[in-house]
Amino acid sequence: MKGNSDLGIIPKDRLRRIPEPLRVLHEAAFFFHDLAVSALKEYDRPDLRSVAFKSKALAAIPPEELKAMDGIDLLRRIGRDADARNLMINECVLALISDGLQFVCEALFSYEKGKIAVSLNLLRKPMKENLLYLEWIIGNDKEFFQAFSSLDRLEMNIGRIRPEKRKAIIHDAITRLACLGPYSADALYSLRYDKSNAAMEPLWHKAAHLVTTQNANFTTEPENFNMIFASEDVRQDIYGTIGKWYLFLVMYFYSISITALERLHPLHAGTIFYNDMCSMVATTLVTGEDSALNSIIGELTEFTNQHLPCPRCGKNLSVTDEDVACSFFSRTLTCSACKSEIEFDLYELMQLEKRHSDLNIS
Repeated sequence: MKGNSDLGIIPKDRLRRIPEPLRVLHEAAFFFHDLAVSALKEYDRPDLRSVAFKSKALAAIPPEELKAMDGIDLLRRIGRDADARNLMINECVLALISDGLQFVCEALFSYEKGKIAVSLNLLRKPMKENLLYLEWIIGNDKEFFQAFSSLDRLEMNIGRIRPEKRKAIIHDAITRLACLGPYSADALYSLRYDKSNAAMEPLWHKAAHLVTTQNANFTTEPENFNMIFASEDVRQDIYGTIGKWYLFLVMYFYSISITALERLHPLHAGTIFYNDMCSMVATTLVTGEDSALNSIIGELTEFTNQHLPCPRCGKNLSVTDEDVACSFFSRTLTCSACKSEIEFDLYELMQLEKRHSDLNIS
């Protein structure tokens, strides 16, 4: 699958500063960000964040104390420690996803505006901290809660968690992912924490500090300040380097987010399938390898060309595999006959519903 100049889901004027071959990657990254926001909104609802109490259990508590208690304190007071722990972890999930997405969103906007140092600084926290805590919850929520509630706050200090432990946390989370993806614990650890030149850490350090000296891979050159005196060629190199990494990391953040949200309620089966397809297309954009995708996209292309006439000119669509693959993100196709842009809703085509869960949405 060859990359289009853009997917058509972000206005072209916002993409003008991004090198043309990288625009499709950026749009796909924003697509997964928006999916995560949609999922968070769907799961952030009172009935999933509340618990039921029997009146008898509350009768022994003085009314003044009862008014001052939140749900977690009340559960502990009546001896329902397991429910209190579960409710608190669920609140952590919602908070970590929400906080992380705010930083991811602003990082992507800054990337569009050419503010590379700002973008890198904004992406560092969610990918090194929020993501690891979510992975820990997915892989071993009891161990996470023990550290989270410990008086020794160093247990939750990312810098104090040993590399071997971080890799184990990432590995345990990957084995429980709700969606497919080209993920390995070693690759994800290296990309987020390794100080080699083939990782984000050197760029994160240079973006955060004007002068860096602690590692040969990101030592500031003489007569230079990090990122400030970068030539246009260097800036373009950085754009090219982080474009694929941004998409990979945001896609993974989404996969981790919806897996963590399953604690509150199971995911909709149709959405899992659709998201798997989107992840496969995004993986092709990152790696350039599409062998796993060819047969599926080919079948969809053949079906589209044979059975879906253009609603405007009536002629059969004549689209390529690339057109269909990109439509997973844009949900549009362009008719080759009349050049009209038409909606191509794969949710409807696959008889899926546009939601992440099977919750009753009013």
